[in-house]
Amino acid sequence: MEHLQELGRPRRLLDEAARSMRTREHGGPVRTWNHTLRVEPLSEDSCRYSDTVDIDAGRLTPLVTAFAEVFYGHRHRRWRKLVRTHLLPADDLRGKVR
Repeated sequence: MEHLQELGRPRRLLDEAARSMRTREHGGPVRTWNHTLRVEPLSEDSCRYSDTVDIDAGRLTPLVTAFAEVFYGHRHRRWRKLVRTHLLPADDLRGKVR
């Protein structure tokens, strides 16, 4: 079921059935920053976490896109480290978290 939550400036649309959250953001030179976060079950004990971002910042779009790639790359590395450190037993680490 989808429902909209107003949480500060970004508009967040939660879709529990699709296991996703979308935000529609903007500010400064960024006219559009639409972010979709998805969690997709792969098996009983694993999932895929993904981000999709649509950006429109006019002439600055390539620069803002480069920032987004670095930002989300860093975030994903932190998620993987968190999983390796706190959520998986040591014997389950090989090949499961990249």
